[in-house]
Amino acid sequence: MSWRGSAWVLASWAVTVTAVAQPAPCPSQPTLGPPDWFGDGEVPSVADARALVARRGEELAQAPPGDPRRLERIRQLAEANGVLYRAARDRRALRDAAESLERLSREHPAHPHEDRGLYVLAWAYHELGLYDEERLAMDRASRGHPSSPFTMATLLRLAWTHWRSGDIEEARQQYLRVAALGAGVQTAYAYYMAAWCLVRMARSDGVRLAVEGAGEALDGSSHPVAEALREALERDACRFVPRP
Repeated sequence: MSWRGSAWVLASWAVTVTAVAQPAPCPSQPTLGPPDWFGDGEVPSVADARALVARRGEELAQAPPGDPRRLERIRQLAEANGVLYRAARDRRALRDAAESLERLSREHPAHPHEDRGLYVLAWAYHELGLYDEERLAMDRASRGHPSSPFTMATLLRLAWTHWRSGDIEEARQQYLRVAALGAGVQTAYAYYMAAWCLVRMARSDGVRLAVEGAGEALDGSSHPVAEALREALERDACRFVPRP
């Protein structure tokens, strides 16, 4: 049985078990928030991350325009600021990461690695509570780099801002746009959230298809987020299957 079928069977089974096992109350919100799709790897101390950013900045300064090393130095600096964001334990470090990424984008507009920097920048703004700035960074990334591997993650973040602000129908449309881009765990997450949008709007039409779409997109995936999403589909099943 494919995940398209098994996801729905799993959801139906979870509702049946609810009447017998009396599990935790049915969740009122998605139990899996927006994952950080590119945040894996070892996280250093803030001091080490700051030192890495400073070193990468110096290396970039030593590669003037026309230097064949310049694009690689820009990429390394963007990655270093991503490390600083992930290492941040206070608002000061988050602000430093955001300011450095904004400066990199401003001084090197439309550089080939801007998509990565804008994606991390949006996360930093989110952590700082600067949601308008977060949305602008997401919009810049999705418009400026439509073919980037970061595009789907960018659009998922953009959809989440609509969800968070209560614009549920716009969020649903955005999630469906992501789901139409391809297959894989990001598509599965988009379908999962599209199902939750319908639940939030008290609409039963399309929920089953969205859950099945999530299961099919997950089929065979070994992405680090895949298992967390499978567990979320099980936890949230009571919201997706109409009760008798």
